[in-house]
Amino acid sequence: MSTSVTITSNPTTTSTTQQPIRKRSTASRDGSGGIEVNTCCGSVSMSNTKCLVVVVLLLNIIAFCVLLALLIDIYIGKVNQNLESITKRGDALLYSEILSCSSRMAASSSNENITKFFLDRYDEYHPKYMALMNEIINLVPASAVGQIQSETNEANNITRDESVVMEEEAISLVKAGEKDDALEILDGSEYASEKEDYDSDLKGYTDYIRTEELKKDAQTNDRTLACLILICCLMALVLPVVVISLVASFSREKQERAKLERAKAIVLNDTMADPKLKELFKKHCEQEFSMENFLLLERIAEYKSLCEKSFDIQVFLYDSSSDEVSTNSGNTTKTSVSTSTSNSYSKDPSKKPSGYNEKDLELVEKQKRDLAQNVFDQFLNINGIMPVNVNKKIADDILLEIQTASNSFQNLTSPTDMELGSIGANTILLSDSLFDVLENEAQIVMLDTHTRFKQSLAFQKKMKIDSIKQKMNNNKKK
Repeated sequence: MSTSVTITSNPTTTSTTQQPIRKRSTASRDGSGGIEVNTCCGSVSMSNTKCLVVVVLLLNIIAFCVLLALLIDIYIGKVNQNLESITKRGDALLYSEILSCSSRMAASSSNENITKFFLDRYDEYHPKYMALMNEIINLVPASAVGQIQSETNEANNITRDESVVMEEEAISLVKAGEKDDALEILDGSEYASEKEDYDSDLKGYTDYIRTEELKKDAQTNDRTLACLILICCLMALVLPVVVISLVASFSREKQERAKLERAKAIVLNDTMADPKLKELFKKHCEQEFSMENFLLLERIAEYKSLCEKSFDIQVFLYDSSSDEVSTNSGNTTKTSVSTSTSNSYSKDPSKKPSGYNEKDLELVEKQKRDLAQNVFDQFLNINGIMPVNVNKKIADDILLEIQTASNSFQNLTSPTDMELGSIGANTILLSDSLFDVLENEAQIVMLDTHTRFKQSLAFQKKMKIDSIKQKMNNNKKK
């Protein structure tokens, strides 16, 4: 009998149109220490290194904008800076002295040739001086003219100052042959007073131009210094971040490479565990002349098989009555066995379970030592039959552990131990991880060979598939 349930809504409830909810971008900290930003387009997860790079990138963008503004300002300042005005200042002072000197020398000289020389010189520099002064006057703003001129009648036209007019009059008298009148004008107190005022006015113009240009130059230097400081700050900020990013990148790449190598090593182990693939891989290694690494991995696999057998015997003998067998939960590594357990079984043989005995354990351990010594002599010794390229420290560590274990079995303390071959108090067993580092090195060396082996298998499989398809097509045609 089926039962139906009907759910009805409250009739008093009014229906409303639901508006779509806009998702706002929020930032939260994830469990790995990074930041996860939730946006309308999805969530973006960034590690601490990425966050640091983003912050530095934003600071760089801001700093480069400021740097661009400073460079534009410097360029505008250099364009507006009139370096020729400083040269004009020196030329104005020089031309003024040349005109004054030429007029006096022409009036005071009694030699006609000398007089003619200075008259020609005056005529040469006078138009240059007037044109130069007009240019200088145009460089000075009208608002600054009143501050740099003396209170003279020619305050607004320095080119027609009294001293300039008097020099022109003296030159005209010299040309007319009236040198005495010309000297009287030039030696008079009025000329001296006007000349002093004129030099003061001229110096005011030239000093104003020089001061303005020096101000512009100082501003340019300040902006350039600000740019240099900004660049130094950017370098001090960017270089550590670049180093941190590179280190983090290399570390991550190293971790990814290690993961990839471990994954490939697992595939290689699968190949070595499969009898058919192992035989094919052995033939492939023979073709590539890399049998030493293949045989090394094969011997290490035999050693691990003996380690598993030894562990099973130890569990059978000792696990039910004692926990003194030191084991590692990750790789079941045995280090030593206490004599109290051995003595407890020796005193009361009835407690021993049937199956394995300590003689079996000693025999397996002896096989482990012999196999380990054979691996060292054949593959790790430089004078061995098939020496492999391995770090000397790895080989030395393996040899030291083999010798330590062998010496512990040779130095049995009690006659009972020597007679029964049982494990004594100071007996050290070879660890399961004895060849782990060596196996990892050999697997890394064999990765390329194994990759080519898989490619050859894939090629052979493809050829077989093509051959089967061709045969099927031929059968259909028949």
